Amino acid sequence: MTPQQVLTTPPPAMHDIERENAQSIAAAEKKNANVVIIDPSKMVDPEGRLIDLEDKKAVRRWLREIYQGRRVTIEDDGQVVLFSGRGLDDDVYKCRGTARRQTYANLDGVVENSIYHSYEYGDDRHPYVIMHKTYYGAVDIGLELYATRIKVDVYDDVEDGLYKDLDIVKIKTPPGTVADGLDGRPTIYADGATSLVSLPAIKQAFDRTSNKISDSAPEINSKNKKNEKKSKNSPGDAP
Repeated sequence: MTPQQVLTTPPPAMHDIERENAQSIAAAEKKNANVVIIDPSKMVDPEGRLIDLEDKKAVRRWLREIYQGRRVTIEDDGQVVLFSGRGLDDDVYKCRGTARRQTYANLDGVVENSIYHSYEYGDDRHPYVIMHKTYYGAVDIGLELYATRIKVDVYDDVEDGLYKDLDIVKIKTPPGTVADGLDGRPTIYADGATSLVSLPAIKQAFDRTSNKISDSAPEINSKNKKNEKKSKNSPGDAP
């Protein structure tokens, strides 16, 4: 099958994509995601030893043994997602940070509980892909709350969507806090065993990261300026 034969369904016009995304985003903004509890102790080898999360080969091997070939259904929109070996491998090798690798312990639950947000149509670099779908969710790792973003590729000739990758960022407001969501704080609800996080709160966590907003930035900048001034005034420095 050639790339020219793949896209049997004509691509929608750009204004159609924008309209559909606007509708799906508006619907998603009204939803709350279930918080998935992550248990890193599940990541053990056949001998019962914890996987070294710094060892990418060990993490890759564990992921393949547990998830490769498995299918899960995202409850929000009914999308069936297949974990392929290639998708898992690619995700591991570009994965950075302990929290993100710990999330693999309950990856199936993370995918199942994600909320559909929007899609992008495939491009010339991905001729076999009809669309890239984006989902958001939330996880609890050691009583720390994180926002998750899942990407799923949908193909024209494959019934299942294929898991592509996972992103994770920390949510500043602790679980169980109820805020009005209008002053920059996320709106978070909790009721006993079931915790819910609003999609705007999850999206906000990623927006902070993408915009490089940091609570410590002013302090860091201040220190840098002091160090820069000190360096310029140092008698031992060459011009």
